[in-house]
Amino acid sequence: MKIREILNEAFDWGDVKHKYTRDEAHNEHRISLWNSSGTVGYIEWDIDDGEINKVYVGDSYRRLGIATKMWEMATEWAEENDEVGPEHSSSRTKAGDEWAKSIGGKIPDLTDDIDGWTRNK
Repeated sequence: MKIREILNEAFDWGDVKHKYTRDEAHNEHRISLWNSSGTVGYIEWDIDDGEINKVYVGDSYRRLGIATKMWEMATEWAEENDEVGPEHSSSRTKAGDEWAKSIGGKIPDLTDDIDGWTRNK
């Protein structure tokens, strides 16, 4: 499925746009989504090992499956371009941990708690 088809399937808005960028200086891939209101969200992952550096979804677009669609877009883009696809990070917020578990894939143990100073187990 092409990225445009994923967007059309995921969103009811006709003005959602997307862009892929490769940032050699920061060693990351990035897929950004936006519409006439501004940023919808983005996902960034490491060029070499695929570790996700950031996932962001704007407040008014949360809980709509956008992060999952961006994961799918990034994975598809990587496959089509023979690049390393996104992989879950061992440094996840609580929301990021819940999201990772909901979409599956290889989920490394948490080694860092970025919501607080230490992870309470």
